[in-house]
Amino acid sequence: MGAFKTKARAIELLGKKQIRDSSTALAELMKNSYDADAEILRVEFITKDIKVPCVVICDNGCGMNQNDIEDKWLVLGTDSKRKVKNKKSPGGRTLMGEKGIGRLAVSRLGQQMWMFTKTKDTLWNLLYINWNIFENPDLFIQDVEIPVCYHVDERDFAERMKDLIYIQKKNLEIALWKSDKYAQQRKIIKTQIEEADIDLELVYDFCDIIGKTKNQGTVLFVFHLEDDWEQYLDSGIDVTQDMIARKNRIRLNSFLSNFGLNEKNFKSEIYLNNEPIELSANFNDDDYEIYDLKIEGTVEKGIFCGELKARNANEKILDECNRVLRKGISVTAGINHWQNSDCGRYTIKLCHFEMKKVNSGLTDAELKQIQARMAIAGGVSLFRDNVRVLPYGEPENDFLELETRRSKSAGYYLFSHRNMFGRIDITTKENPDLEDKSSREGLLENKYFYYFIKTIQNLLILIATDFVGDNKPNSFKIRQTYLDYNVGEVEKKERAKQYEKELQEQFKVELEQTKRKLNEGTGELSLLENTATDTLYELRRICGLCLKTGYRELNEMIGTINKTQYHVTNMVDDAQSKLHILILEKFEHRYDPEMLEDVDRYNEKLLQTTNRIRSQCIDWCEKLKDDVQNRMREWAEQFERGTNVDFENAKKNLQDAVHRLELLRQEFQNKYHAVCGSRQTVLSEKAENLKRKIAVISEYETQAKAVWQKEMMRIGTELDELTGNIETFDQDDVESAIARMHQINERLVVCERHIYELTATLQDQSKTEFDKADKQVSALLKKLDSNDEAFLNQLTIDNEQLKEQLDIYADLANLGLAAEIVNHEFNQLFTNVYDSINHMKLYRLPADVKYYLKQVEVGFRAISDRQNQLSPMYRSKSLRKQPVNIRKMIEDIKEFFSANLEKQKVNFTNYVDCDIELSLSLSKIYPILSNLIYNSLYWITDREDKKILFHFVREENALYMEDSGPGISARNQERVFEPFFSLKKNGRGLGLSISKNVLIAQGHDIDVVLKSEYKLLNGACFRILFHTEDK
Repeated sequence: MGAFKTKARAIELLGKKQIRDSSTALAELMKNSYDADAEILRVEFITKDIKVPCVVICDNGCGMNQNDIEDKWLVLGTDSKRKVKNKKSPGGRTLMGEKGIGRLAVSRLGQQMWMFTKTKDTLWNLLYINWNIFENPDLFIQDVEIPVCYHVDERDFAERMKDLIYIQKKNLEIALWKSDKYAQQRKIIKTQIEEADIDLELVYDFCDIIGKTKNQGTVLFVFHLEDDWEQYLDSGIDVTQDMIARKNRIRLNSFLSNFGLNEKNFKSEIYLNNEPIELSANFNDDDYEIYDLKIEGTVEKGIFCGELKARNANEKILDECNRVLRKGISVTAGINHWQNSDCGRYTIKLCHFEMKKVNSGLTDAELKQIQARMAIAGGVSLFRDNVRVLPYGEPENDFLELETRRSKSAGYYLFSHRNMFGRIDITTKENPDLEDKSSREGLLENKYFYYFIKTIQNLLILIATDFVGDNKPNSFKIRQTYLDYNVGEVEKKERAKQYEKELQEQFKVELEQTKRKLNEGTGELSLLENTATDTLYELRRICGLCLKTGYRELNEMIGTINKTQYHVTNMVDDAQSKLHILILEKFEHRYDPEMLEDVDRYNEKLLQTTNRIRSQCIDWCEKLKDDVQNRMREWAEQFERGTNVDFENAKKNLQDAVHRLELLRQEFQNKYHAVCGSRQTVLSEKAENLKRKIAVISEYETQAKAVWQKEMMRIGTELDELTGNIETFDQDDVESAIARMHQINERLVVCERHIYELTATLQDQSKTEFDKADKQVSALLKKLDSNDEAFLNQLTIDNEQLKEQLDIYADLANLGLAAEIVNHEFNQLFTNVYDSINHMKLYRLPADVKYYLKQVEVGFRAISDRQNQLSPMYRSKSLRKQPVNIRKMIEDIKEFFSANLEKQKVNFTNYVDCDIELSLSLSKIYPILSNLIYNSLYWITDREDKKILFHFVREENALYMEDSGPGISARNQERVFEPFFSLKKNGRGLGLSISKNVLIAQGHDIDVVLKSEYKLLNGACFRILFHTEDK
């Protein structure tokens, strides 16, 4: 009778040659520890400070006694795990291994091994193997003696290990090893055996882990390793160019990162030279929230039940899809008699993202995160009992043939291996016919496997053609809905990017100006101070000389001092305006904080310096005027006393004085006309604005005429009286005339001072407006005089703009009228539809017809409810004032906007008290609040924190509406209510203008609040001030 015989090299064929790589071998050994109900599994790779590098696998599982070693561990192909009821371990874990050859995976890790194992009831059992001994092709397996000893006390480890090494050496002494052709191999093995005497301290350290926990378990020491594990485990080593190391690192991460996660009483640890290694390769729950489209559900008995999720897709269409998918769709097309090959229930969770950035709703950070994860974990992975089944899902393993199919028809086979990731979960209990290959490289490719693959492929095709894509006419076309949204968002981001680019260019210009002012401003400020000081010193010098001259020169000196004071202060004001650095609010956050501090210090210094120069100028000039006026009084007193007055000389001086007074009067009149001269201009309505700008001048003119004309007439009369008969004066007459002349002179001095003060005031208040108005008037007159064609064209353009604005108002009016008509027609249609539905309910209808009739009724009621929410906006309704609960009104408006609020994820808060009630016209107030909410939704679109807030302030009888948008600047606080002014791109600029006019017509008002104790958010804040009579 014949019988099989087994060569010793069968060990090599079933172990080292059967298992793909060391990562797979390590995974098999770790599965054995899990199946042994270990609570602690420690794998340590020791490559430094040791004679021969090794890997230690230590667990506190059930361990093995003598019978376990002889009847199970040393028996190849044992069915010990198959005999276990329900394939559960004694601790209730689902068993991962079942082939009976998993222990041979040790030979793939290294060429020698020591095993120390014990159960609670036994001492230690030791086993030593050199796997190279089995590679002699002349040996039968029974020719090799396995060195093993049982019931060993830890204190005897050294002696027993020597005994086992001796037994191993004896294996090399048999005749079959004496042949010359094995001499080299025998020499290598003997050297390895000599190095097998491992450090006992290392052995005791790991045996102590077992002794201090459950006092049972197994420790494997594997020597002469086949791989460089530092390359696989040390993330600091770059393996980009080492394909083998990179693949093994990926495989090791893929298997170990999820190993044993579902078992709360199991902890696995990986160490490299006593340093813990953190492994994280597979996708986690957060990763599965990053997708454009997600498919999630179960396949059972040929039916897929689940749902689709699509970021930014049309929610209504998506709900319709999921109603179909939750009921289930068949995925057994192309499988004959599929019931005979059904592999059992399995679950799937697959995520798809668009390859083109413009089509995807993923952020750059999300896309980068997923692509990095896919480079390690691959695409669609397969898990059995939450343990990764390799090689499925590895970057180069497209086991669903997605790319092959897609290359045939991209529209039909939408999904790709490059842009899809996820997991398919099977279990030992639900899918017993999906068995692992003995090589642990995937599943046996039997009829159950083909059913499994084919149903997944069918599912992806159905999802692509009937639900997502647009190839079939009756497809839901989910993909197109989110593509439209995503492309729109990209365009919006591009516009924002372009706007940001423009802002950046503007900021560059402002930054350069700021730097230039900071660099040059200090020098210009010093120059200003020196110039002002030199001017004042020169004035003081001239004034000192003037004090030694006559009365007329002194009087002229007063005018010189006033002119100098005006000149210096005006020069300081101009310099302050020119040198001041203004930081625009929109650019403030772009500045370096240190530069902002430099600007603040610079502006503070500028203010201090200009104030100092201005004060110094005023003080000096006032003192100089006092000195001159004192000298003038001294001169007058001396003159009045007649000290050393010669009569003839006095007459001559009198005539000179009269002549000087006449010149002063003429000069005064010239100054008067220069200041108050009429600028009456007859222009079109365009000139009205310019006329208002010179109103200040006309007001001063009116005030001055009455006073100064009377004074000039009096002075003129008195001068005529003095000059009429001056030749007949005697000495007494001359003295009397001199006294009167002093009085007239003092009055003229007062008038001159008034003229100077008026001039300065007018120049301060209206310099800019007057100059601008003067230029505009001159330009307009020049154009009118020359019949300038450009001017006429401008008027034509203005006229067209007015027409355009009038058309917009007409369109809005027609829109409101049309809305009211449509509202009336809709009400009639709704009534007819409801009557028809109620009438049909009286008939006995089939169940499916009743269902669809119910759907029609629900749909029309939803439309009717939404239409009723619009009703307060029509003029024909709610026109009269009526008591309105403000909180309820805002809640109604919130309901109207609910879809937009939910879509944008806006936090809408109504803080208005329940008892606030006002007498209002709803048709007036509804559109205003709706317009404010529309504006807020626009401005908070790109904000991370989106908020809209209503609250009522009783003290002001005012309703506040705020948002978390960018806010409104002080510059635009009033302008936002001007017609056709808008900060939105393509905005009409009429909403707020109309709202304000409507509120004012009702006795209310609206304004923009920038700062207030009642303002709660940082964005725009509108306040509607209600008339107190409406409380």
